Amino acid sequence: MSGGRPDEGSDIILQALRVRITTEDDMTPRRATLPCLAVTSLLAAATPSLAQSDDDWDLAGDAGQDLTVASVEYATRVTVVAQCRSRVLEVAILGLPRAAPGQAWYDVRLSDGPARRASWTRHDDGTTLTAGSDPRLLRLLKGGGRLTLSADGGASTSVRLQVDLPASSHGLDAVLEACGYPTTNDRDLVPSVGELLTDFPRPIVPDRVIERRASPTFQVSISCLVSGGRYTACRSEHQIPPHPEDGQIVAGVVDGVRVHATDMAAAEGRVLDLVVTGSRTRRPRSGPGL
Repeated sequence: MSGGRPDEGSDIILQALRVRITTEDDMTPRRATLPCLAVTSLLAAATPSLAQSDDDWDLAGDAGQDLTVASVEYATRVTVVAQCRSRVLEVAILGLPRAAPGQAWYDVRLSDGPARRASWTRHDDGTTLTAGSDPRLLRLLKGGGRLTLSADGGASTSVRLQVDLPASSHGLDAVLEACGYPTTNDRDLVPSVGELLTDFPRPIVPDRVIERRASPTFQVSISCLVSGGRYTACRSEHQIPPHPEDGQIVAGVVDGVRVHATDMAAAEGRVLDLVVTGSRTRRPRSGPGL
């Protein structure tokens, strides 16, 4: 694969994924067996799905590692990957021209639709972008068609990528479902407030939630709407391990917290996506953002 091997110690591991070849067009998916990057996981014995259409994401999995991966690869060796491992979601674009590592906001557009801003991290290998746990982004990719990814200014180098995504999205649905996310969400159409924020809320998971956990940590993905300069209608979208009732208790901690944004008028009506993690280690009961 172009771009070379990741630096030693990177959380990106070279693996083999089944990917698509149909034509030599740079933007059209193609299928082959070649080394590819599986983000933060080991895909040593993945079994390809047998129920795919010819215009769908390639699907593979390893039940022993609680791993499901959907991928599509192009003649340029650029590969788009979505995976779920132990309910943790990752989205990545691999094989990009080498650039300095770092984090920046990118515009993501599907066909002629509106651009969605998303935070991507370029890893130490210089050729890999990851968006982390972003189910909204993954559901956007389900629409298929021409994907355009662009960044300038804050990125380490200007980027513009265009590829044609598969028309069918059964592979992406399988990844979302494996992680316990819905395949549709009514808040996906609401623009994110993330890029406008000068400070994110830092909620503390209530002791009563932590104390009844069998596992040492509890992670909750929360979405809130901005109204009247505060976060409102906060709800738990996902939990690791799954526990919707306790997840909603954590989401309730953010309800009513004041929004800090560069443009408060523009922030109104937008949605905040936030991941909160708590552990059995005792922490102060007060913190910034609350």
